[in-house]
Amino acid sequence: MNKLALFSVSNKTDVSKFGKFLINKGYKILSTGGTYKTLVNSHGTDSIIKISDYTNFNEVLGGRVKTLHPKIHSGLLSDNTNPEHLADMVNNDYNFINIVVVNLYPFKQTVSNPDVTEDEAIENIDIGGHTLIRASSKNYKRVLIITEPSDYEYITKNWNEIDVKFRKNMAKKALHHITKYDMAISGYFNKNITYRHYTEHIPLKYGCNPHQNISSICAINDNLPIKMLNGTPGYINLLDALGSWQLVSEIEKTTGIIAAASFKHTAPAGVSINKPLTDLMKKIYGVENYDLTPCSTAFIRARNSDPMSSFGDFIA
Repeated sequence: MNKLALFSVSNKTDVSKFGKFLINKGYKILSTGGTYKTLVNSHGTDSIIKISDYTNFNEVLGGRVKTLHPKIHSGLLSDNTNPEHLADMVNNDYNFINIVVVNLYPFKQTVSNPDVTEDEAIENIDIGGHTLIRASSKNYKRVLIITEPSDYEYITKNWNEIDVKFRKNMAKKALHHITKYDMAISGYFNKNITYRHYTEHIPLKYGCNPHQNISSICAINDNLPIKMLNGTPGYINLLDALGSWQLVSEIEKTTGIIAAASFKHTAPAGVSINKPLTDLMKKIYGVENYDLTPCSTAFIRARNSDPMSSFGDFIA
């Protein structure tokens, strides 16, 4: 059996370069349409095979059906540790396909055009590519699925390190790729539905209470507006951080004066502007020997408004 890869991409960035790498590794590449033309122009036809020639099934319906064929999907979904699968592959003269390089029709970019018609949107709903990704991801134990051109370089540089763990991570990435794609399609046709995905960035110590240990900082659509510099906060710590920052920001914007706040359990235990301390107050607060900045003055006033309640607080 030949070593086979399958290429079908709308984003052709570096696809010829990556194709050459696989050809040098002994692969034949199955391909369709524009991807086939791009690869043939760079590498000729010795190692590039048109999928319709491989399946003996012509593209039909203006290209809507190209890769939806048992010979393709058996090559992707077959389990090479399953005797029944192996027998089916031999009896039908099918080959394993071990690498799939696919990205989808640019649906989101297409519908972002305010003048796009519904027919144009429909023609950019990918069927075959979507199915290739799902089949490859399901069988990640054998098949490497690649959906992003940015991954080509890493794979070529780390070829000898590619293992089942890496293939699983690529499958997870590919499944997320088609999930976002489906959300864009459904969102286009269902104007009353807004889709979001949440990515966990920072695990929290706990939620509202210590026994609630499944709690995280997640980003909407991967956009996280904060960065954790130190420590492992809990959910309430995070609310205190955001609440205290909003309070002092609003005071500064309103008054033009630096402010500080001490937050505990979602409420301010103390808040102050940087009004200078009298000598007596400096002595009471134990700072008579320090040169105080406006920021530190505001902090000392806020922290000492109710020092007992402020114990374990969040300062902004």
